[in-house]
Amino acid sequence: MPNGQQTLKFDFFLRGNLLCKMAVGNRINILGIIVSIVFVTGCAKTREPAEMEPSYQGRSLSSWLADFDNPASPATEAMAAAAVRQIGSPALPFLIERLSEAQNDDYLRNLKRWQTSQENFRPPVLRPPSPRWEAFSGLDALGVLAMPALPDLQKLLAEKRPDPAVLYLAVRTGPAGLFMLNEYLTNNIPELRLEAKVLSDMLSENPEAFFPGNSVGPDAPTFRRRISELNIKVMQAAAVDYSRTHPQAGLPAQPAPLEPASSSKPVP
Repeated sequence: MPNGQQTLKFDFFLRGNLLCKMAVGNRINILGIIVSIVFVTGCAKTREPAEMEPSYQGRSLSSWLADFDNPASPATEAMAAAAVRQIGSPALPFLIERLSEAQNDDYLRNLKRWQTSQENFRPPVLRPPSPRWEAFSGLDALGVLAMPALPDLQKLLAEKRPDPAVLYLAVRTGPAGLFMLNEYLTNNIPELRLEAKVLSDMLSENPEAFFPGNSVGPDAPTFRRRISELNIKVMQAAAVDYSRTHPQAGLPAQPAPLEPASSSKPVP
């Protein structure tokens, strides 16, 4: 077996082993985690050269992921999500790669140039593609199969003004993601505590916000829509929190949004 394939398979094993140790140490039910690890390890395929990128219905994974950027309609996003689900675990290495800081930095530079161009060109040019948004959308489509990506998602929480989508995606992976969410409820970073609290409340009040009953139907809420609603809730919670810590200022009429460093949030 080539060294690259051995390395990737060992990496998947380490991810699963780490999550199991975290769960055992905190006495949570690890049955769901074990099942997920066994399934993912058995189904995951090793990363091959670009020409071996997984495909579905004659289109490469990258082609489907591009449909999450500037989609023509919610149906376009729904079809792309369905394609990622059909590809399954072999999509994971390609999605994880898109989470990288380097790719996101390139996107932010392109976004800045795009924003400047909008002041000078008509009609408007399409917003540049965001590799991280594509990864987020793909991981959301995989659901519990995205569990091996948890360590990579957790790294994103160290960024300034972390994206609320990260913890949302963690919860979507199942028990290990719930454990991760609970850990951040007592985090020493205010923004993370706030995001974790909002997500925890959402999970208690409306689990379908994370696990839609009609997740694959034509009327299913897209990931873009669910994250937009989450961002609104986080902004509202931030405004309330600000009014509590600054009572003399009152409740701001238009609170400043918690713009993540990745700028991966969709434009409403």
